[in-house]
Amino acid sequence: MQEWPAHARHGACLFLSCSSTRLVATPLLLYFQAVRVTHVRARELSGSNQPKRRQLDPDHAQDMSFLSDFMDDDVVPTPVKCVGNRTVKRELADGASSSTKRSRLCAVKLEVPVSQPTKCQSAPTACASEPNDFDAHFESHRCKTCDKCTYAAKRADWEKAAFIPQRGTWLKPQPVDAEDWWVGCGPCEEAAMTAAPGAAAALYARTLRMRGQSLHLGNIRQHCRTKAHRLACEAAPLDDTVAPPLGDFEKALVNVGLGHQKPSAWSAKKSTSLEWCLAEAIRDADREFLRRAATIAVMLDERNGRLLVKYQGCDERLTLRSGVLGLIRNAGKTAPQIAAAVHRAVQTACTRRKLHPVCNGLRNGGDSAGTVDEVLARHILEHIVFYVSDGDSATHLSGHMLHRDSGRAALAEKLPNLRVVIRDRAHSSRHLNEHSFAADPVLQLLLQTAVLKQQSIVRQIKDSQPLRGVFVGEARNQAHREDLLAVVTDMSFAPQRFDSLQKPLGRIVLNLEALMSYCTLVIRERGPTSDEGQGCIAFLESLTEENVILLGMMADASDECMILTRFMDKETFEVGSMRAELTRFNERIEFLYLHKQCLKCGYTKVALEFLKQPRVLQVPGRVLRTLGSKAGAAETDVLRALARMVNWVKVTQQIAETEFPQHDLLSAFNVFFISSVGGSEARRLSAEDREALDKIARGFNLDGVKLAAQTEQHLNIVEHEMRLDSSLTSFAAWSKALARTQKTHKSRRNYAVDVLVPALQLYAVASGSTSGIERNFSSAKRNLGENWQGNPIAEERRMVLSLAHAALTDRAAVFAAARQVWAESFGPPRAAAGKRLGTRSAGHRERPKSHASWLRRRRADSTPSAGPAAGPDPMDDALASMADALWSDRQTREVARQQQVRKDRKLQAAVEGLEVDATPEFLAQVAGARAAAARRQRALEAQHRRIAAIRSLPAPSDIQGKTVWVDPAVEPTMKESGSAWWAPHALRVVERRELAHVLVVRDAAQPGGRNQAVAHMRGCLVTTPEYFFSPPGAALQWKAALLVPRVVYVSQAVCAAHKVMVDLIRSTESTLQLPNGKSASRWRVFVGEQWDEFKTLFSRRRAHEIRTLLHATDRGDPTFQRAPNVMSLHEFLASLGHLDGNASILGMCKR
Repeated sequence: MQEWPAHARHGACLFLSCSSTRLVATPLLLYFQAVRVTHVRARELSGSNQPKRRQLDPDHAQDMSFLSDFMDDDVVPTPVKCVGNRTVKRELADGASSSTKRSRLCAVKLEVPVSQPTKCQSAPTACASEPNDFDAHFESHRCKTCDKCTYAAKRADWEKAAFIPQRGTWLKPQPVDAEDWWVGCGPCEEAAMTAAPGAAAALYARTLRMRGQSLHLGNIRQHCRTKAHRLACEAAPLDDTVAPPLGDFEKALVNVGLGHQKPSAWSAKKSTSLEWCLAEAIRDADREFLRRAATIAVMLDERNGRLLVKYQGCDERLTLRSGVLGLIRNAGKTAPQIAAAVHRAVQTACTRRKLHPVCNGLRNGGDSAGTVDEVLARHILEHIVFYVSDGDSATHLSGHMLHRDSGRAALAEKLPNLRVVIRDRAHSSRHLNEHSFAADPVLQLLLQTAVLKQQSIVRQIKDSQPLRGVFVGEARNQAHREDLLAVVTDMSFAPQRFDSLQKPLGRIVLNLEALMSYCTLVIRERGPTSDEGQGCIAFLESLTEENVILLGMMADASDECMILTRFMDKETFEVGSMRAELTRFNERIEFLYLHKQCLKCGYTKVALEFLKQPRVLQVPGRVLRTLGSKAGAAETDVLRALARMVNWVKVTQQIAETEFPQHDLLSAFNVFFISSVGGSEARRLSAEDREALDKIARGFNLDGVKLAAQTEQHLNIVEHEMRLDSSLTSFAAWSKALARTQKTHKSRRNYAVDVLVPALQLYAVASGSTSGIERNFSSAKRNLGENWQGNPIAEERRMVLSLAHAALTDRAAVFAAARQVWAESFGPPRAAAGKRLGTRSAGHRERPKSHASWLRRRRADSTPSAGPAAGPDPMDDALASMADALWSDRQTREVARQQQVRKDRKLQAAVEGLEVDATPEFLAQVAGARAAAARRQRALEAQHRRIAAIRSLPAPSDIQGKTVWVDPAVEPTMKESGSAWWAPHALRVVERRELAHVLVVRDAAQPGGRNQAVAHMRGCLVTTPEYFFSPPGAALQWKAALLVPRVVYVSQAVCAAHKVMVDLIRSTESTLQLPNGKSASRWRVFVGEQWDEFKTLFSRRRAHEIRTLLHATDRGDPTFQRAPNVMSLHEFLASLGHLDGNASILGMCKR
C-alpha cells in the first residue's frame, strides 16, 4: 500500500477519532478531507493578524494535483463550525452547503452541488456582456429570483467592494445569454489557468463562481481577504486604462522637486491632476496617521505673508511621522490671527478630496469642495501637546494664547491639551553669538567694521560683482596654505542669522592678506572719500595685532556656536541629547580659551602664523605702519585677546543657561537619552533621573512612581539594543526595547509600559523644530520665486510635494495610492505620451584638502581629550587677573539682563501651570504676574474690538421720520424729483438748518462754515443729493458736540466781530431738544458781561470742560489773564468735529 504523507495520516486519524457516528471512508476521501480542512483554516486566517501558515512542500503539492479532477471548478471549500448539538450550515460561494454535527474536530461531508438553472435563463436578452446589457435585462425582466437581475441591481456596490487600484473591478460576469451563468473573479481565473502545476499560484488559486444564494456582498469581501486572491492580484499585469502609469506620477513628483512648472509633453490640466493625486495620496497617509496619533507637536513659521504649519506625531506603536498641516497665505501678523490660522490649518489637513483649479473634473459624483472630517479635526486639536515657534514675538504669543492654562483665551480657541510652548532651539542658539559679541564693545566694534556695517568689506564683496572680482584676483596671488587645497572666497551671509557669521569671519582670517591688498586697491581706484574707500580705511585702521588675534578667536567661537546651532537646526533631533550637547559646547569653549588650546589649532593659529610675517599698511592720510613681525605676536597682545574671550565664555554660558534653562520641561527628557553603553550590571536610576521623571509626570499628569519603575526596568534592555547597533538613536533603542518586551503575553505581563509609552511619545515629538519650515520656504523660493502669486491651493500642493520629494521613503506605495486616487476621482485617462530620455547624476568625490576637511580637523583638535588624566590644566593666575581687569560694564549689564530674562521666563512658566518654586515670595510674584496678564488681556481685547469696529462695514444712520434741510445751492435739483427723495423716509423739510437732523449740501466734505458748525454741534448727517438719487453717495455722520459737557465763554469782542456765527451757535444750542421737549444740550454759554458768573463756575468744573473764546484784542486784557483753555472762535469750531466712521459712507468700496 502506498505510504501517505504525514499530514494526511494525521488528518485521517483526526477524522476517525472525532466522529461520533460510524463512517465508511476511503483513503482518498480521508486525504481530501484533511487537506481541505487545513487549507480552509489557512484561508480564514490569511486576512487577519495571525502568523502565516507554512506553505505545503512540493511533494505535497504533487499529491494534491489530482484533486482538480475530483472536484468541480466552481466548488469553494466551506468552513464549518459546530454550535451545541445543532447542525450548522454555511453558504458556499456557489450556493452549496455543508453540514456537521457537534464535535471538537468535525468531519465534513462532501457535497457536490448540482447546477440548477434560474427562472430567467430562457428569457430573451441581448447576447453580450456589456453593463448596458445587464441594465436592459433588468428593465425588461425584474425578477427577484433571477441571478442576472440581482447582479444588475447591485453591480455598483459590488464593483466598489471589488475594486483594484491598478485595474478597476475584478468581478467577471458571464455573458447575459449564457446558459450556465455566474459571477467570478477575473484575476483568480487567469492565475489558475496560467500557473504551472505545483507552483504557488496553482496551490492557492481558488476560482470564485457565485450563483443563486451565494450572490451577496459578503462573499465578495471574504474573497478579497483570501491569500489566493491577493497573490493573483499581485501577479496580474498593470492596466494603464484605469489611471496613468506609475512613471507619470514619479515624473510629476520629480518635476515639483526640481521646480519645473510642468513637462512639455503634458497639458497644464494633466500636470495639475497628477500633482493633486500625489498630494491627496500623501494627505491620506497623513490623515490615517493623525487619526491614531497619541501626541502631536505643531511647528509654524512665517515668511512673506505665508504661514506654514507642520506637525510631528507619535502613535501607540511609537511610530514617528511629520508632515504639512497647511499653508495659510496672508494669515495676519497679530497673535490672535496666527492662533486662528492654526485651527484653519487643521481644518485644511482634514479636508478630503478638495478639487484644485486647473484640474480634471470629478467623475465619481463627489463634491469638488471636499469634505471635512470633523472627528479627525477634533482628535488633532485634542492631542496637540507641544507648540513650537521661532523667535517672532507674535507667533510665540499666539502659542501662549492657545495654551490651556493661559489667561489669553478670549481671542483664540484653546487647544485643550497644549502643555508646552517651545522657542525653536536653533533660533535660541543664535543668540549665543548675537548677545555675547555685543556685550564687549571691542568685539562689537570689530564685528561691525569687518562684517555688519553697510560699507564693511564683507558687504562690499558680497553685494558688488566688480569688487568681488578684485578680491578674487588678489586671493589668487596670496600665499597659499599647505594644509588647504584652496580657500573659499565667498563672503555671503545672512545678517539676521548670527550663526552665519562663522563664514565671513573664518574667511576673513584665511584671506587676510588678500583683503589687505584689496583695501589698498579699492582706496586707490575709488578714492578715500567714496563709501567703499571709507569702509576699507576703517577696516585697515582696525587691524592691530591684538585685533587680528581677536578675529581668529571670534572665528573659532562662531564655529563652535555654529556646531551647536547645526545640531539643533534639524527637522527633528533628540531633545534628550540637548543637555549633553550643551555640556560638550561648554567644555569646548572652556578648553579653547580658558586653557589656551585655541592658540594651537583653528583660526587663531592661522592668525598667529599670519602675524609672523611683517606687512606694511598704507592708509591715505595716515602714517605708514607695519603689521606683524618675525617674532610673531607679542605676549601681552595674546594675553589681552585671551582675556577678552574668557569674558566672552562667561557671558555665553549665562546666555546658554537663559535660552536652555534647567527648569524647562524639555530638559527633563534628558533621562531618556542613552549617552553611553554601560556594563553588564543592572543600571539604576540616579536621584537626578528620578527628579526629572517626576517633573515629566507632574507636567503631563502621569504616575511618577510607575514611570520611574518602568523606566528603570527597561534601561538595561535599551543599553543592550544600543550595544547591538551603535547607530541607533536613543528613541530608536527605546522603541526596539519595548518591541522586545511586548512581544509575547508573558513578557507583556512582566514588563508593564502603560505609563512609559506616553512618556516616550512625548519624548519623540518634543524635538520638533521650525528649521525644516525655513528650508521648505527656501526650496519654494527656488522653485516658484520669492513673489510667486499663484493660487494659494496650488502653492500648498507644491509645498506638500516639495517636502515629500526630499523626505519620502516609500515612494512606490505613494505612487500606487495616487493611481488609486486618480481611478476613483477622474476615471480612465487619455493615451500618455511616449517615453523620453532620462538623465543621470554624476558622483561627487570629496578632496582630502578641502575646506570642509580642514574644518573637521580644526574641530577635532578643539575637543578636549576624554579621561580625567588627559584633562586640561586649570586657568593660570595671569590669565584670570587679566580677564578680571578687562571685564567691562557692558558685560556686567548683559549678565544681569540674562539673569532677569531667566527670572521672567521662570515666572511665565509658573503662570502657565508649571510647578517651579513653592516659596511664598515666588507665589506672590506669580499672582502679580497673573493679574498683570489679565490687565494686558483686557487692554488687548479692547484694542481688538476697536480694530474690528474700524474694519467693519458702516451701518447707515436711521433717518426715518427725521427733519431735513436742503442747501439753496442744491434745492432746484431736489425739487425736480418732487417727493420721491423724501417720501420713502418720511422726511420733514425745515427752513432753518439749526432745526434739522439731515443736511443736504453740494459737497459733504466742505459744506460751508455755517453748515459745518451746525452739523458738528447737533451731530447731523451731511449728505449729497446722490445719497437719495443714486446710492451710495456720500453721507457723513458727525458726533453731536452739544451732548458733551462744556462751559463756554464768548468775549464781547468775539461777539462783535463774528455776530452771525455767535448767534448761530446760541440758536443751535437752544434748539436741540429731547422728544419730551426738554433741552438736550449739555452746554452752558456765557457772553460778554457774564464773565464773573463764568469765572465762579469754571473754578468748580474740570479743566477739559472749559472753553474761553477771546478775540485777538482781548489777549492783553488783564481781566482774562487767568482764563483757562483760551482759543479763538475758529479754533473752537474746528475742535468740535468728530466723525462717526461706523455710520459714515465715503462712497467707495462699500465704505
